[in-house]
Amino acid sequence: MKPLTKLGYLAAACALLVTTFAMIGPRAVRAAVATLVEVSNTTANPIPNKNVDEPARHAWSAQCEISSSTSAFGSCVIATPFNEEVVVQQESYRAQSDPANTYMLLTSSGFTAGVDFIVYAQAGDNGLSQPAGSQYRNTVSATMYLDPNTLLLCEAQTKAPNPKGNFTSTCYYSGYYVTLP
Repeated sequence: MKPLTKLGYLAAACALLVTTFAMIGPRAVRAAVATLVEVSNTTANPIPNKNVDEPARHAWSAQCEISSSTSAFGSCVIATPFNEEVVVQQESYRAQSDPANTYMLLTSSGFTAGVDFIVYAQAGDNGLSQPAGSQYRNTVSATMYLDPNTLLLCEAQTKAPNPKGNFTSTCYYSGYYVTLP
């Protein structure tokens, strides 16, 4: 057989092989999204939020307030419930400071299996409170797993101190918890 003929047969065999695997290869899989549904059997005895796909999951949300007066730094703490593993899926921040500060760094940290994790979020002044003050809002989607009976720390920091004393912040968290056996 001539070398050119061998090359043609080899190319045809490769094309047939690729076509065969493309036809029997993996198919696209659609991701299922869990949905929390409010269920109540009576108004006197309501059932808490339930996840239809995963009944062990229960809706969870928490918030804490930071009031740091004239400082450039403040923090607050949220304790996770005993015997419940919390999964934070979204963080939202609302803050205000003196008008000279136009930038804020927000940090969330906690422990999972004894390992510290940190999620950073930043926000710029949205200008809605100027010239009286700076106002910040930000929402971050970040998955954080919190061990039972641990702390979730929220910290806010402006670039400079706030001599007028109007540095405050609220940290909001939402997700779900699972009760451990």
